[in-house]
Amino acid sequence: DNIILAFDEDVQVGHGAFEFWMVDDDRLPQLAVTTRRIKGLSVEGHSLAVGKYVLITPRFLCDGHNAFNSCLDLREDPDGRHNMSGAFYIKTNMSGTLFDTAGNALPIMNTKSYYRFTLADLGAPDTKRPEVAFVSGFKFGNDTVTVHFYFSEYISSIYASGRPIVVKDCGRDLDCRKVADNGADIEVSNAEFGSGVSMHYGAVRFSVDLPAKHRTYQVTVPKFFAEDGATPPNPGPSADYVFYFDYGRPVSVKYENYCSSFTSAYLATSCDTYFRDGERSYSVTNLEYGNRSGTTQVLGGGYVGARGTKAADR
Repeated sequence: DNIILAFDEDVQVGHGAFEFWMVDDDRLPQLAVTTRRIKGLSVEGHSLAVGKYVLITPRFLCDGHNAFNSCLDLREDPDGRHNMSGAFYIKTNMSGTLFDTAGNALPIMNTKSYYRFTLADLGAPDTKRPEVAFVSGFKFGNDTVTVHFYFSEYISSIYASGRPIVVKDCGRDLDCRKVADNGADIEVSNAEFGSGVSMHYGAVRFSVDLPAKHRTYQVTVPKFFAEDGATPPNPGPSADYVFYFDYGRPVSVKYENYCSSFTSAYLATSCDTYFRDGERSYSVTNLEYGNRSGTTQVLGGGYVGARGTKAADR
């Protein structure tokens, strides 16, 4: 399985290392995953620390402790002996391995008393399905996007169910639940996994052309899309996994107005109007709109009009 830390708020990577210790051996850690390595493997559009999640799986990330010369799987110690019966826990080697968005440091972490894990017997049946763990980033190009996401464990194949990943334009209302203006399904045929992605454990990457700007898009990873490395392999995820992203400026044509005689075609500067956003209209320049409360809002172009004039068509 991947080892993914989940926190109760968004975090960012600091300094130091996450160390893997055996419960019955406190002399040296078995492995260390440094924040330098986590940052180094996080590139534009793809990160191992996203929102509340941090991936610290050691097989592809570990720097190794200074007692070791190379990164070793947890199954073996430096002499190649198996640690099958050992239980492991995680420690950080200093405060500030992670920070929250306000700059507060994570205190030194030691999970020995509340979180441990053991290694599965290689001969034991494996019936656990790979699930989508988290979405690790988006890289946008000229009307294209490349998406990375992670499964909860190593995967050995994709497109196992015969169903592709599907991307859908949620339409001008930005709501895929309202199907009237949704775009057609875009089927993804170029998904990659494993070393073709960047040698990250359980990672999948795909790219797709986007038909419209300033939209919300829905991504559906179908049930049983991938298989793990068990014999026989377990397909997963166990149900369709759905997530969303915005391309361009997330927009809404919704606005609220507190005028008693307001119509959707006209805006009056004496009204206390709240613009949630405006869908970009290239025939309307950027405007400053002063509302009755005395504040000034800068609106980045959209369905707005000057005093008493007809607004741009919706």
